Amino acid sequence: MDPRVTHPRVLQASAILAACAMGWLFANSYDALYYSGGGLFAELCVATVIWCLVTCSPAVLRIPLAAAPLMYVGRISYGLYLWHVPVIHGFSLFPKAYTGWTWWQYDGVVLLTCLVFTLFSYYVIEQPVLAWGRSLIKPPRRERTPAHTPKPASPRA
Repeated sequence: MDPRVTHPRVLQASAILAACAMGWLFANSYDALYYSGGGLFAELCVATVIWCLVTCSPAVLRIPLAAAPLMYVGRISYGLYLWHVPVIHGFSLFPKAYTGWTWWQYDGVVLLTCLVFTLFSYYVIEQPVLAWGRSLIKPPRRERTPAHTPKPASPRA
C-alpha cells in the first residue's frame, strides 16, 4: 500500500489546524487546560503535523520548514537544547521584576544569551571535535598502483 494520502488537501488542512492549536496551547502552557488534557492534545497535534510532512507532497507546511534560518537552527539544535536550561535557570536569579525590563526585553536577552552560548559551543567545541572524530575513522590513503605493470622485455638472441 502506498503511504501517500489520497486526499492530501484534507490532511494539509488538518495539519494547519493542528499547528495553530499547538501554537495556542504552547502560548498558554501555564493554563490549567494544558495540564488537564491539553498537553496530550498538543502531542497529537505535533503527530498530525509530522504525519503531514511525511505523507504529503511538497506543500504548505514543507516550504516554510525548508527555509534556511530554520535549517540552520536544526544544525545547531543540540547545543540549543543543552544550553537553554542553564541559561534560563541563570536568569531566574534575576527576575523580571528586579530588572525593570518588559517581558519581551527580558525574554529577548535570555534568547540572545542562549544563542551566544550555543554558537560558541557549536563552532569552538562541537565542530572541531566532529572533525577530529572524522579524521580518526577516515581510512588511510593507499598509494595507487597501476592496474597493469608491463613485464621487463626479454633479451632477443
